[in-house]
Amino acid sequence: MSTDDDTTPTLSTSSTESDHTKSEALDYATTKLQKKNLRAQQSGGGNGAEERFIDKETPQENDGRSQTVTGFDPHDAQSEKVYRQGEWIDKWEWLNQLNDGVQNKNRSKHNWRAGKLNDAKLIANRLELTRPERDKLKRMADSVNFNRFGSYRSEEVLLACASLISDENTTVYDNRIILQDEFRRMLTSFDMGSNDHQQIRQAIRDRTEYF
Repeated sequence: MSTDDDTTPTLSTSSTESDHTKSEALDYATTKLQKKNLRAQQSGGGNGAEERFIDKETPQENDGRSQTVTGFDPHDAQSEKVYRQGEWIDKWEWLNQLNDGVQNKNRSKHNWRAGKLNDAKLIANRLELTRPERDKLKRMADSVNFNRFGSYRSEEVLLACASLISDENTTVYDNRIILQDEFRRMLTSFDMGSNDHQQIRQAIRDRTEYF
């Protein structure tokens, strides 16, 4: 009886110690495996920086250094045709026209005004107008009713406006802007003759209150 009593506790203790040893070994192996798959990274700054671990396989957030722009080349697009405004056009082209306000009066008016202001800026830059002259040309581009000039294009009217504005501030006849080479080149680029220019100048005097 005494032998059986002494043996039973000994077996129980041995089994417990063995299980404990296996558990420690498993914990150790798990820790090593985790450390192998993790990398250290400093968080924060200064002496109080704490070390944290980030999984190597975890994708990092975009830090904002990569700036991408999505482009679209209509020549690469194979679009179906749509019948709009009496003709068959590519669907992407129709969507592009809608974006420019082809059927939206407010948007179309805004784009038209922006085009006139751009024309005025181009003319002012090429002719090297002064700041007051630029401002007056811009006001005219924004307020003149170009429909009153018949078949003359708005850029032709604005070029004539620029020459009138410059004449107001020129006291020497030979220094007039219409005698400068750049002005003559602009007449050519606008496919505009001197007679047309003079007629538009007179129409501006008659149909606007600026001169």
